[in-house]
Amino acid sequence: FREARLLDECRFDAWVELFEPDGRYWVPMAWDQPDPDNHVSLIHEGVDLLRLRSQRLQHERTVSQWPPSRTCHQVSNIEIEADDSGWLVRSALVFIEYRRNEQRYFAGRVRHALKPRAGGFGIVLKRVDLLNCDTDAGHLRMAIPF
Repeated sequence: FREARLLDECRFDAWVELFEPDGRYWVPMAWDQPDPDNHVSLIHEGVDLLRLRSQRLQHERTVSQWPPSRTCHQVSNIEIEADDSGWLVRSALVFIEYRRNEQRYFAGRVRHALKPRAGGFGIVLKRVDLLNCDTDAGHLRMAIPF
């Protein structure tokens, strides 16, 4: 829930800090895509690229944010499992973005691999499987992370 709130409040630097140093953010381009290394992905970024994304989103000359997006991340159907390296959290996500008189909706299934750290958990992997990942639905013009 904290991650969703940070994204909706445009606190992108704080969002990036939720990730472990070797953490990954992955949005596959195909349903049931087995891995990001041997297939094309909509997004597959490590922390360095996430920091760059955060800087760009906050820069005054970022055209994709004139005017800034307003978003709502709705997280539900949460399941938590422990494993040897930490926690696996599954959830459902509805993402709504409003910008320039257009409201867009995306929905998907999310998996977080979490690792315990001081003060809570760090994100090792966030995988977002969009229901319409394999259609021409304007995914590539998304600026705010899912």
